[in-house]
Amino acid sequence: SLSQPSSGAQPVLSFLKFGASHHDGLSVTALRKQLLAAEAMRAQSEDAFVEALRSIEWKFNPTINDPFSEEYKHFWYEQYETLSDRVYELNNEDFEFDVASHIEDPFPYCVKSPVTVANQLVMWTGAIKALQGIDTGASIVELGTGWGNLALQIAQIGYDVTCVDINSRYQQLVEARASQLQCEINFRVGEFSAGLKESDQWDAIIFFESFHHSRDPAALLDLCKKALKPKGRIIFAGEPIIDQLPYAWGLNPNGEALWQIYQHGWFELVFRKDFFLELLKRHNFVVEVMSDGLTAPCYVASK
Repeated sequence: SLSQPSSGAQPVLSFLKFGASHHDGLSVTALRKQLLAAEAMRAQSEDAFVEALRSIEWKFNPTINDPFSEEYKHFWYEQYETLSDRVYELNNEDFEFDVASHIEDPFPYCVKSPVTVANQLVMWTGAIKALQGIDTGASIVELGTGWGNLALQIAQIGYDVTCVDINSRYQQLVEARASQLQCEINFRVGEFSAGLKESDQWDAIIFFESFHHSRDPAALLDLCKKALKPKGRIIFAGEPIIDQLPYAWGLNPNGEALWQIYQHGWFELVFRKDFFLELLKRHNFVVEVMSDGLTAPCYVASK
């Protein structure tokens, strides 16, 4: 569901109907020890930490064959509970950071890693190129904007940019940075659907490293389609969409994603390319994979 969880009794872990036979406690404990050992490498450098995480992988064995079924989704919800030791709530995606220090030194620059900065630049460039053909002044929403790096660059080009993020600290950060750059940015605090209201009609919707946090990708695409203008497009940049994956979609087995699941309780998906294209096709989108060999590939879905 894309709706905000209701307040009330503290949720409890499910009985893991689909997943109980796939993880014994010792193996999950061993995985968590590996993740914490990798985190200790942060004392050396961010690059050492990331390298240690990338050496970790978890094997998932989905027992449900139909990737479009409700049962398939619930299999992954239960795997999440096993690995994170919590029930998913949208506020799991929130986290605290010092806004003031990051106004002058935002991610990725704050980690002092040339590799991390270069990787981000390549992905931003691909996303910006995917706006080609959309006139400046057009209305663009970035869902899950985070640090606001991409949104700020697009706003400086002259687009009418709205940011959506569940973390109110990002609003403070992005608005302060926009003021420094003397550009205008609109901001809505909330889940993805806060930027997909019935009255919204966007020329473009951008997901930058954010679509894979959705618990229900198909339902999210339904909302996106309704909020796009007749010739509008969705741009997916920096999303984990890969050619080789032993299942159609599900939790990301990579150590970086596993660390986010365990440490922060974030929902971290990965998609096999053929499934992702079929998912967009079923929503009647025309899809173009944009890649020039210099920038990271972007998936552009047009009505």
